[in-house]
Amino acid sequence: MATAFESLLREHLAAPYPHGVEVSDADLEMLDADVAGLATSYRDRRHLTVEQSEILRGCAQELHRIDASLPEGSREYFRRLAALADALIAEAPVHGSSVR
Repeated sequence: MATAFESLLREHLAAPYPHGVEVSDADLEMLDADVAGLATSYRDRRHLTVEQSEILRGCAQELHRIDASLPEGSREYFRRLAALADALIAEAPVHGSSVR
């Protein structure tokens, strides 16, 4: 049986990106690329580094912050992306240490 993460990733990768959508203080294409890229990396390796986990958490926070600013026609796409990020945060073990 597929996990919530696996189901959300499959749905997200099959969905077309809603081009032309903008939110004044967010880079939606970068959020999409970061979350999808980290999710794909996790799917293939079954872990995230500390840095990857921090990036993912930032993306999830940003997606939740901008939800009300999204045009109605694109909310489903970005809500699914936020749910994917949340599911990945809940599922993914973190390996390594943060270099600061």
